[in-house]
Amino acid sequence: MIGSKSFVLDRGELNEDILSSFIKQNYISSTSIPPLILIPKAVEDHNLIEEALSSLRGAKVLLKVPQRGDKRELVDMASANARYALNMSLIKHSWEQEVYYAHRML
Repeated sequence: MIGSKSFVLDRGELNEDILSSFIKQNYISSTSIPPLILIPKAVEDHNLIEEALSSLRGAKVLLKVPQRGDKRELVDMASANARYALNMSLIKHSWEQEVYYAHRML
């Protein structure tokens, strides 16, 4: 894993369409497209995404859903980190609301 960014989705569970849209938006505007993108679940339009990203990168790009091994552990770790980032975001939001209401009470 080279980099880390946190994105909070407003609508619950990550489904195939959201994952597909995220990959497109995140990587098509990126200046650095990796040769391998590990994803937690398959997306229907993965061939089109791979072609578009390969064209932009100038070399082959693969989307892969690892089933076991080190790459699966990386996906699991990224998922755990995402849950942690979401929890921290929720805690921060809750704390900010508490401060706001406490300030209003003064």
